Amino acid sequence: MMEYIELLKWGFLAGICFSWAIAFTSPFLVLQRNALFPHAITHTLFFALLFSALVLKVSSAFFIYPITLIIVLISMGAIVLIQRVFKFYEDTATSLVTHFALALALIIATKYSFYDARLFSYLFGSFVAVSKEDFWLSLFTLVITLIFYRKFGTFWISQITDKAVPGITFVLSNLVYFIILSLQIFTGIKLMGILLVSMFFVSSSSVALKIASSFKKAIVFTGILNMLALFIGAGFSIFWDFPFSAGAAIVMFFYLLIPLVLKPINRRKK
Repeated sequence: MMEYIELLKWGFLAGICFSWAIAFTSPFLVLQRNALFPHAITHTLFFALLFSALVLKVSSAFFIYPITLIIVLISMGAIVLIQRVFKFYEDTATSLVTHFALALALIIATKYSFYDARLFSYLFGSFVAVSKEDFWLSLFTLVITLIFYRKFGTFWISQITDKAVPGITFVLSNLVYFIILSLQIFTGIKLMGILLVSMFFVSSSSVALKIASSFKKAIVFTGILNMLALFIGAGFSIFWDFPFSAGAAIVMFFYLLIPLVLKPINRRKK
């Protein structure tokens, strides 16, 4: 039994840090109607991860992240450039760049014969494969998120309704938000995989915003719902022997029932 706990403990600890870290960022994505943005980042991150691991021969997560962040920032810069030069909408430019990155990732995977368990882990995640190093990176991500939420949270909230405020620049706060979001997605990929990690950024926060009476409560509810998906999804994965990411995503889909159940209860109270 102790060996079994030892095998899973880093996955649980990293998952707890990840669950609470994204609780402070994901509600902003939903309110700004930009819920697909994390999914777009994962395409670029997939290329960046393969490029770092196979071309540059880097294995440590602490060294891979700076490289992947640089590649992601270059990709986002390319999106802005395409928008301005070709006058495309943001979603069009994002689609072009992210699918280009995905195509490059496929070429690298093919040329380096990367069709093994590691590729499956990148795509769908692996609860068991989470290491002590991954936990420390997740804890670092949580701490960084809390620090910068305290510093820039007001700026992020103000942009939900006002994209521009006279006398105030949002360039720095937006850049910090993007870097934090990239770091969160990077740490979540080991758990949920590239294909399903964005579910954590959408489901819980969407439901929490429906049932919470304030934004701060929505953050708390998001963290709690993320934790429930973490533990229930892990239980499904262990007892029925399928990927943790699939179990967590299924649990999160059924969160849609929560507002439907609470709605008649709230009516009765009134």
